[in-house]
Amino acid sequence: MRVLEPRPIAVRSPAPRQVHHHPVNRRSDQDHQERGDAVALRLTRSGSTLRIDAAPGGTGPRTVQMVRYTPERTAKITRGENAGHTLRYANVTEDWQVLGTWPGTAPLSMEVAAPGDKPVVVLLQRGTDGPIVAAKQVK
Repeated sequence: MRVLEPRPIAVRSPAPRQVHHHPVNRRSDQDHQERGDAVALRLTRSGSTLRIDAAPGGTGPRTVQMVRYTPERTAKITRGENAGHTLRYANVTEDWQVLGTWPGTAPLSMEVAAPGDKPVVVLLQRGTDGPIVAAKQVK
């Protein structure tokens, strides 16, 4: 029987990962205006209809989105590590719809159904995956 002698094992440690810290985006309206992104957005709610108006501006098309949410919701937890607790959740998204694309070269004026009393937020986003260039809430 042959006995093996222990041999040192070369261990390669992985290269250190680079961590990129992204600063919080705190652009002001003035910053957006300087970049040509500023869009004046106005919402008017009448019954179950929401009217969305925006002045032309910015460069490139904008995706118009509508978010419906519940400001606060409580839930009784019946299973798991939080069983027996009641938790409060804030700003729970109930619905998120892409309403369409707006070229930004002419005024935007559209009406959409917004039944019920849940608050509504409208977002204008540059392209389909760019920054949000305007947001407005109506309760």
